[in-house]
Amino acid sequence: MHPYHHVRTEDGRESLTVFMPSGAPVVATGDHPHFAELLEGAQSDASADDLRSLADLSSAVAQHFDTLSERVAVANGRVYFDGDEVDSTITQQIRRCLDDPSVGDWRPLVRFMTEKRYTALLGAAIVAIPALAAANVYVQMSVPVQPPLFSRTVHPASPSEITVHDKKIDLDAGENPFRALETSNPAEFRKHVENGRRVYYRNCVFCHGDNMSANGMFVHGLDPIPTNFNDQGAIAMLRDTFLFWRISKGGPGLPEEAAPWSSAMPAWEKMLKEEEMWDVILFLYDFTGQKPRAKEEVTP
Repeated sequence: MHPYHHVRTEDGRESLTVFMPSGAPVVATGDHPHFAELLEGAQSDASADDLRSLADLSSAVAQHFDTLSERVAVANGRVYFDGDEVDSTITQQIRRCLDDPSVGDWRPLVRFMTEKRYTALLGAAIVAIPALAAANVYVQMSVPVQPPLFSRTVHPASPSEITVHDKKIDLDAGENPFRALETSNPAEFRKHVENGRRVYYRNCVFCHGDNMSANGMFVHGLDPIPTNFNDQGAIAMLRDTFLFWRISKGGPGLPEEAAPWSSAMPAWEKMLKEEEMWDVILFLYDFTGQKPRAKEEVTP
């Protein structure tokens, strides 16, 4: 049994004071929603270690937040705050926080988040902080695209040869290996174009757009924006081997003469097969109704 003092006045008001082994009192009044349980707990044989731990907690709370001394109660090894049972894990966290010598640094924040007089201000802060974050994102996304500060080559000269998937590709003398099927085997050619369509709408549409006009859903976050394939001065002026180089090596494969160039174009050779890259090139020209620039014959 632990010492306790139960008082009932003539007008029916009650109070309970339980004296813990440390000597610290824990007080509850008769209007406490768990008063009957608290009284029963005081008359029971709860663990002395539990009560001592709870008493230390009550003392720490009272030391740092004297207004809470009558809002904390103990019954059968459990802590109640304003009638609600406090989880033991939370209890230990509260104790560690209160024992921290730096508690005074954030105590005003605790009061701001827990005291009713700050409820309206706290609600405004909860609404304002996400709103400000969202506004900042909107402003950043709404910045108009500006031309580069330095001149650069939009379509730099391609190397004469590259290696893709351990295979050397001759960009000067080579050509799309499936282009000849357009006349020799139209049905097989259409299969490659259809495969290129699947590749495009699974990988390229997000930046280059549904209609290939550089208006994909990610375009507002890109600088420079992607190539507009419908522009008559774009892929119609390039050989399909040039496109294969740009697709396979992406922004990281651009030469120094194209710098500064913060292209978001990935090196698609890491994600696509060689045939898929050739097929998507066929689809680009087929969709836009254009033809690649013919290979120039060098006259000796």
